[in-house]
Amino acid sequence: RLTSANPDLFRIGITNYGSCTTDISDLVLSSQGSNVLISSLLVVSGSTTLDPGATVELQWGAWNPNAAGSEMALYVSAPNVFDPNDMIDYVQFGNSGNSRESVAVAKGIWGTGDFVPNIAPYTYIGDGNQTGVTFWEGTIPPCSLDGATAGAQTACDPNNNTYTQEVTISYTTPPATGDINIGGQIFPITGSPQTEILTGLNSDGASVNLVYFFTDDTGCVGATLNLFTAPAECACPGDFDGSGAITIADFLILLADFGCLGTCTTDLDNDGMVTSSDLLLFTSVFDSVCP
Repeated sequence: RLTSANPDLFRIGITNYGSCTTDISDLVLSSQGSNVLISSLLVVSGSTTLDPGATVELQWGAWNPNAAGSEMALYVSAPNVFDPNDMIDYVQFGNSGNSRESVAVAKGIWGTGDFVPNIAPYTYIGDGNQTGVTFWEGTIPPCSLDGATAGAQTACDPNNNTYTQEVTISYTTPPATGDINIGGQIFPITGSPQTEILTGLNSDGASVNLVYFFTDDTGCVGATLNLFTAPAECACPGDFDGSGAITIADFLILLADFGCLGTCTTDLDNDGMVTSSDLLLFTSVFDSVCP
């Protein structure tokens, strides 16, 4: 039975689950329309004369598996590769619809459209009598942060010279715990691709390099240079209505907000409340035009 397939190294493992020593040198491997006699392959480990329970690892140097996915079929000697009776075993990984899938389906050892997920190497986990995708597993890929893209950006807020930026992070195999840190702001892990909005960013007209990582796997880190450009500086304290000038309309907004505690848009001295000190700061810039 086929027990391993590693398209990255062009290697195939075969195990004898029977009770007798078996010579497999005259059997044939087939993948994506190409066929090869086992006796012509490089033996990496083991022997093509397999004792019960023994495994041989072969290297098919001319195997040319598709990057998206491939297959491996094991046949009897001098087979008709389209005859299910001549097929011994089959595995398909990465994608479906490979050339020998229909033969394996007709033989009853594989399901239509089934393929082993994840990455190489692919390993058989059955007992030798079991067939099908259920009894194969791929290697779970390591954690990786695969890139970032920039989305919508707000204009600079003249009250605090900040803006917000939408970013989308793509990743593979995130940790099961912790959060994702995007540019110093923390978000729960929701699934890739993950879109979040960064807030309170400084408007300085500069190009922004974004670093992102998982808090419970700080070795899994990504960075995208020059992901977006910040809006130009627009600081104009007191221009609460964004009109470009500090007028009576802004004064009325300040009065309506007088006594506010916490996050207040008219808190000019940033002390967490709107008081007479904010009123004094406002009078110092009243009737001025924003730069």
